Amino acid sequence: MARSMSGVYRGGLNRWAQSVPPLGRAHYGAPSPRRDRLEPSLRFDELGGTVEVWHAWLIFGVLCLLVELFTFTLVLAAVTLGALVAASAAYWQLSLSWQLLGLGVGTLAGFLGARPLVLKRLGRGDRTYRSNLDGLVGQEGTVLEALSNRSPGRVLLVGEDWSAISDTSGPISEGRLVTVVEVRGNRLVVVKSPNVDGG
Repeated sequence: MARSMSGVYRGGLNRWAQSVPPLGRAHYGAPSPRRDRLEPSLRFDELGGTVEVWHAWLIFGVLCLLVELFTFTLVLAAVTLGALVAASAAYWQLSLSWQLLGLGVGTLAGFLGARPLVLKRLGRGDRTYRSNLDGLVGQEGTVLEALSNRSPGRVLLVGEDWSAISDTSGPISEGRLVTVVEVRGNRLVVVKSPNVDGG
């Protein structure tokens, strides 16, 4: 009888042991490879996703680029380049120190390398535009709207409508031929042409 009870006891104990879920990694599963990464993650559970550090660097770079569009100093454009380098370092699971180093090196390279080249090219374009404006000096146009030295009017010159003022104190009436003597900004300075065809 005792031997029978012992067998029942051992059988019940075995069934109970099998019913208990095993502890450790076998039950809970191996950690996700994404959670074993070296770089930290910013979790936004309410958004239903995870924003990695390299995502944050990209967002920072885009924000700098958007601000650069309004300032056009090309300083934040250099910072954007640095943010891209830092994002690359974060993507390849480098430490935060390497990411910050990438930010600094990329920004410095953009500021000392790319920025002067862009400014030089923009300056060359400004000089070309300035040269084209100076080429208008000496050309004749027709007054579309009466003008004087204090009240600007409109002049038709080489097929374009220009703002213009007179170089003399007297007014110049509509329809009169005028000659460009100077360009101030985007405004022409004109005088009455010697070969007058208009009234």
